[in-house]
Order: sequence, then structure tokens, then C-alpha cells
Amino acid sequence: MELTREALRAVEFRSRGQWYQARQVDQFIEELTVAVDQAQRERDTLCQELKEARCQSEELEARAAALEEEIQALAQKKAALEETLAAQPKRPAWEERQHRVLEDLSAERDQLIADIKALRQFREDFRAAVEGDARAFLEKASTLASEEVLP
Repeated sequence: MELTREALRAVEFRSRGQWYQARQVDQFIEELTVAVDQAQRERDTLCQELKEARCQSEELEARAAALEEEIQALAQKKAALEETLAAQPKRPAWEERQHRVLEDLSAERDQLIADIKALRQFREDFRAAVEGDARAFLEKASTLASEEVLP
């Protein structure tokens, strides 16, 4: 016998004297029907959740497989790069010294350029200050009487 609502409703009890009370049997069947309905709803919910979990699991497995392939590809690239680096000849000592000297000279050149720019700015500032002082002196001198200027 299936444990479904229809199957339980189809069950009939006969009452014989005092052995069975139809009301009690009907009440039991109704309680059982409610319980079966609830169990079936829970079962349906769990089945839906299981389907969703399986879909998520499949998606995660596919993503994990893709990541594993990507990791393998990166590992192969790393190995190839390491092999390439190992195969390259090392720079001779004289070439290393030449490279360091070139770097030092470049740094010194950059410092000299910065110093030249600072000196140019100082010259311009100094020239402007001297011109300002000369104008102020000439203005002051023009206001003085000639006797005060020439003794």
C-alpha cells in the first residue's frame, strides 16, 4: 500500500459492535493524512534542494576542473620560463661593471641637470632682485636734490 493521501482516503473500516468506533478511525485517518501531506511537502522541498545542490556541485566541479587546467598551464609556463632563464648565458663581469658605471654616470648626469636648472633659477632670481634694488635706488636718487647727490 502506498503512503499517499489518496491511498489513505480509500481505506474503509467496518465497525462491528464495540470493536471499532468509526469516529476514532476517521480521526486517525485524518491525522495520518495531515502527517503524510506534511511529509510529502518536506520531501518535495528536500528533492528540490537536492537538485539545486547537485547543480551547484556540478558547476563547482566544472570550475575546479577549469582551475586545475589553468594551474597546470601556469606550471608549464613557469617551467618553460625557468628553463629559458637557465639557458641564457650569464653576463660577464666586465659587462656588469660597464652596466654599473653607466648607471652611475646616468645618475650623475641627472644630478648635474638638476643643479644647472637650480643655478639658472638662482641667476634669474638674483637678476630680478638687483634690478629691483637698482630701480629703488634710482627712484630714491631722483627725489633727492642735486646738492645732496653731488657734494
